[in-house]
Amino acid sequence: MEKLKKYSYYFIIIIPIIIFCCLFFRFTVNAPINDDYQAILDFLNKIISTDSYSEKIKLLFSQHNEHRIVYDRIWTIISYKVQGNVDFNFLAFIGNLSLLGIAVIFYKRFSLLQKPLLLFVPVTIMLFNITSWENVTFAMAALSNFTVYLFILISLGFITSNTSENKRNLYLAFTFLFLAAITQGGGLFMVPISILILLYKKEYKNAVIFGILSLALLALYFYHYQKPPQSVDFVTSIIQFKHNIFLFAFAFLGNAFNYYLVYNNPIYSIHFTMVIGVLFFLLFLYITYTKYYKKNLFVYSLMLLLVMSSFITAVSRISFGIETAGASRYRINGIIFFITLYLWFIETRDFKKTVYLYIILAISTVYYIYINLGQYQYLYIRERQTYLGILNYNYGNPQMLNGEKTMVNLYASIIEESKVLDRYNLPDNKQLESYFPFSETTIINKNEAGDSAASLSNNTEAVNKFSDSYMIEGWAFLEGYNTKSQKVYIGIKNETEQKPTYYLALKNQRYDLSPYFKKPNLDDGGYSLRINDSLIKKGENRIWVMLINENQVKIQETDKKITK
Repeated sequence: MEKLKKYSYYFIIIIPIIIFCCLFFRFTVNAPINDDYQAILDFLNKIISTDSYSEKIKLLFSQHNEHRIVYDRIWTIISYKVQGNVDFNFLAFIGNLSLLGIAVIFYKRFSLLQKPLLLFVPVTIMLFNITSWENVTFAMAALSNFTVYLFILISLGFITSNTSENKRNLYLAFTFLFLAAITQGGGLFMVPISILILLYKKEYKNAVIFGILSLALLALYFYHYQKPPQSVDFVTSIIQFKHNIFLFAFAFLGNAFNYYLVYNNPIYSIHFTMVIGVLFFLLFLYITYTKYYKKNLFVYSLMLLLVMSSFITAVSRISFGIETAGASRYRINGIIFFITLYLWFIETRDFKKTVYLYIILAISTVYYIYINLGQYQYLYIRERQTYLGILNYNYGNPQMLNGEKTMVNLYASIIEESKVLDRYNLPDNKQLESYFPFSETTIINKNEAGDSAASLSNNTEAVNKFSDSYMIEGWAFLEGYNTKSQKVYIGIKNETEQKPTYYLALKNQRYDLSPYFKKPNLDDGGYSLRINDSLIKKGENRIWVMLINENQVKIQETDKKITK
C-alpha cells in the first residue's frame, strides 16, 4: 500500500510534464522563427557549402548577437546529417529536453532534504511552464536558454563538491562551465561564482587553476568579439538609465509571476512583477544574512548567480524598455530563481503539520491553472502566425514571415538559398490545406433564414488575394451569447445575383476580443474563410456575414467586397 501511495505521488509530480509535452507536440511548427533564420538556416547554408575546415570552425564559433551558440549549431548539423533536412521541431524538442535534465538535478537535491515527496510538485509545475512559450516553440531559444541552465547546474554540482581531494570534480566543473558558455553567454556568469566558491572553501590552489582556465575561456570567447549594433555599452547604459536598471533587475527576478495575456497591457503586470522581484531580492539578502550558504552551498550559489545575472542583464537590456524584463524568453531565469527560494524555504521549515503541505499544493494548483496553463493561448497564436506567414510566403508575400518585420527580405533570401541547397523547405500549400482548408458551398435551410433580435458585432478585417484563392478573416459575435457554439457563414453576393451564396467559415480563437469589449466568452469569435478563385464570379462581389448561435440567426452585409 505504501508503495502504491509513493507511485501515485510520482504520477502527480509528472502530470505537468505530460501536459507540457502534449502541448509542445500539438503546437510546434517545423518552421524557423526570428533568429532561427540566421542562427540555424543561414549557418547551415554556409557551413555545408564550405570545404575549408578552418572556415567551418570559424562559423561554428562565430557570434550570434552577444553569444557563441556552438551547442545550437552542433545540433543543427546533427539534424541535417541524420534527417537530410534541418528539422525545427526536432531542435526545439532537444532544447526542451533540457528541462527534464534540470528537473532530475533538482529532484536529486530535493531528495537530500528528506521532505514529503509531494513538496516536489511545485518544482515541476514551475519548470514545465507554458509561460516560457517563447522558448518552448522557438528552436534556437530552447537550445540556448534552457540548456545553459542544465550545464550550469551540472557545473555547480561539481564545483560545490569535494574538489580539494578530487581534482576530477574541478575539471568536470570547468568542462560544463565551458559548455554553458558556448551554449549562451549567460554561462560566463559561472566564472566569478565558481572562483568565489573555491575561495569560500579555502581551496586557493584550485581557485588559481580555475582562474587560469577561465582566463583562457574568456580569451577564446572574446577573441574578435564585436559589440552588436543594437547593444548599448555598460557605461552609457548606467549613466542614461540610472535607477531604471534596478527596476529592470527586480522585474527580471520576479519574472516567474509576470502574468499578462494577449492584448492586456504588459506594463501593469511588469509593475506587479517588480514588486515580487523586490520582495525576492530582500529575501535573498535575508538568506545571505542567515549564512544559508553554510547549509546548502549549491542552492545559495545558484541564487547568487541569478541575482548577478539579473543586474548585468538589466544594464545590457534596459535600452529595450523595462517591460523587456518580463519577456517570455527570460522567464526561465525567474523560474529557476523562485525554485531556489522554494528549496531554501522547505529546507529550513518543519513540515510535521500536513496543513502546510496542503497550503503549498493549493497555491501551486492555482498558479498552474491560472498562470501556467493560462498562457497556452500564446502557443495557438504563434502557431497560427507562423502558418499564416508561410501561406503568404508561398504565394509570393514574405512580409508576414514570423520574425522581425525589418528583416523579412533577408529571411526570404535565406529560405530560397536553403531550398536551392536542399537544406530545408517550408511546408508547401498542399501541407497547409489541413490548416487552411478550402471552403465549399453551404446549403442554408429555410428555418435558418430568420433574423434574431440580438445585436451582431462584426468586423471583416482582411480580404487577401492569392493566385488560386481568397482568404477572408475577421470576427463576429452576438451580444449576450457565448461564442463557443456559434457558426459563422461568409456570403458572397455577385452583382448579378439576388442573394448571397454562403460558405461555412473556419472558427479561430481571438483572445483579444474579451478584454477589448470587456465581455466574457468571446475567445471563439474569430473566423477565416479560404475560398477557391473559381467560385468567385466576374464583377463586383459583396461580402456578407451570417452568424448562427443557439438558433439565433443574424445576417449582415459588410463593407468589404471582391472585384474580379
